[in-house]
Amino acid sequence: MSKSPPVGAASVLPCDVRRDGDRLFDVAMWCLGQDVRCPDGNVLLLHGLVREPRPPGVEGQSAYQGRLADGGRLTLWGFGALCDACGAAVFVPRDGFVPRWVEGPGARASAFRAEDVGVR
Repeated sequence: MSKSPPVGAASVLPCDVRRDGDRLFDVAMWCLGQDVRCPDGNVLLLHGLVREPRPPGVEGQSAYQGRLADGGRLTLWGFGALCDACGAAVFVPRDGFVPRWVEGPGARASAFRAEDVGVR
């Protein structure tokens, strides 16, 4: 299911937390993917998220963005989730469950591939 974590990531989260988090996060992301295919309409859109489609000719996946109560933003892709709040952003990849800080504002909002999110 997951790749080896980046150097140093193992010391941040205990092995059992990474293992369980990886499984739970993968299932949660799968469920969100099923919400998109709901016969009654895209449930993510029905709950206020906005779809940012991948532009033609660009590799990757569409993003779904929602505003958080504190003015932050939650962005979901099939490859992970980004929480951008209080002046900082954390990306959690679907593959590996290793939360990572994200560098610089702006660029991460238009990412369509995990490697374009801007993790440190």
